[in-house]
Amino acid sequence: MTTDAAMRMNRFTLRFAGADMEAAFADEQARKAVRPVRIALVVLGALNVGQYVLTIHVFKSIVVGIGALNTLLTTIAALLLYASFYALTYRPVFLKRQQLILFLLACLISVGVTRHSAQLPLDVLESRGFTIMLMYTIFIWQPTRTRA
Repeated sequence: MTTDAAMRMNRFTLRFAGADMEAAFADEQARKAVRPVRIALVVLGALNVGQYVLTIHVFKSIVVGIGALNTLLTTIAALLLYASFYALTYRPVFLKRQQLILFLLACLISVGVTRHSAQLPLDVLESRGFTIMLMYTIFIWQPTRTRA
């Protein structure tokens, strides 16, 4: 197979004709996607710390229902989760199983947010619970809408 024939793409499957070229393309795309994932994890950590500071110092009525210790422990658990997944991005297994690992991260974040929201006082839960449900609905709906 010549180099020109190996670099051609099948217009129906959008895959390269040569298996080695397809593997090289997949590896390159996986390596390009690592940097935005790392940036997103750092930003998530910073937003989580910002939410903790706002909750403790500004929205003190929420802390009464949850407790300052629970808020601190939830923030520490989230930061540990982000740090462990950030460290995982430096491992070769992350390049091979990137989508599965990010799906696992999204599920763990969803469980954490839901668990933390369940500890909120009832009056806060009514307003915040609807917002969280709306965000989940949009995040689930958005990829299915763009797929069509």
